[in-house]
Amino acid sequence: MIWFSADGHLSHANILEHCNRPFENVREMDETLITNWNNCVKDNDHVFYLGDFVWKKNPEPYLGQLAGKIHFIRGCHDDNFSRGAKERLESFTYGYYFCESFGYKGIRIWMSHYPCHSWRASFHGSYHLHGHSHNQYNPEFGKILDVGVDSAYEKLGEYRPFSLEEVMEYMKGRESYRE
Repeated sequence: MIWFSADGHLSHANILEHCNRPFENVREMDETLITNWNNCVKDNDHVFYLGDFVWKKNPEPYLGQLAGKIHFIRGCHDDNFSRGAKERLESFTYGYYFCESFGYKGIRIWMSHYPCHSWRASFHGSYHLHGHSHNQYNPEFGKILDVGVDSAYEKLGEYRPFSLEEVMEYMKGRESYRE
């Protein structure tokens, strides 16, 4: 399976207030995010993580607790990736990742940490998946989705990654940009 996520902000105490997350403390949040991830993602699954994984700490101990093959797109709070942390990842990218033909589905997906108003092939039905906005950037049209954990909580009812199938289902209701 293929999964997408962003903006866990593990170890970030202020995110509880900033995003109104319903946890008593950071430890409870971190444990819940890791448990929810592992309840979905299996060892051979691929996860595209679109930035802001952990707050001001080495992410290696957290990555070691997560299932799946993680493809990482750096966000604005991902300055602490050690060599060991990067070795745990399938890929580590600065900026964006574009899949011309995404797996067996033939879907084109533009992924970045930051939301874009326009992206490659946006007028031709490609998807744009992003993080950063914590479910605060929701344009009227365009096949665009914030795949961060706060958006997942709003749309799926729990803090966890989105599956490719859930993304596809969401995009059915979205109109592509028009030329």
